[in-house]
Amino acid sequence: MPRKRSPNSTSDRQRIQFAYNADRDTPIGEVFKYLLKSDKLPSRKGKHKGLNAMLAFWQPFAFQEKDGLSDEEKVVIAKEAIDSLSQQIDLIRETFGIEPPATSTSSVQSSEEVRAIAAAVVKEFVASGDLSPQSASSVTPPVVQTATATSNQSAASTTEGVDFDEDALLGGLFDGAEIAA
Repeated sequence: MPRKRSPNSTSDRQRIQFAYNADRDTPIGEVFKYLLKSDKLPSRKGKHKGLNAMLAFWQPFAFQEKDGLSDEEKVVIAKEAIDSLSQQIDLIRETFGIEPPATSTSSVQSSEEVRAIAAAVVKEFVASGDLSPQSASSVTPPVVQTATATSNQSAASTTEGVDFDEDALLGGLFDGAEIAA
């Protein structure tokens, strides 16, 4: 009798390979060196920490339009991501002795403050020439898009996830490099 394979057997799995080459002297190169070569983290653990950080931010966007998930399930995924990101923020604050904001504000006030700060950061990038005005809209986080749409009375959709101009943010990192997707 032929042996049945479990749905999780190695031969039945569909895998994605994610490879990325970075110049050592770039910010992302420094992060990769830390995650892969640090005495504080074994290489495998560093990879997992890096992937967990990426997952915490991008997972809600990846599942945003996934069929078979209810809106409630998507909200749960988003809340779990926020919790994970909050823990990461707390670790950074603790490690570098940064106090959390002193005032407690309502979530509406906090959202407005985040929008204002994000808009100011994008404007600073545009003004410094690090980001062209044409690519600024694709870098602008959804909360800034909402604020911009409100101020311009436009109906720009913010449900498409986050997009960014890789060349504007990562410079010539991709020039001449082989990238596996």
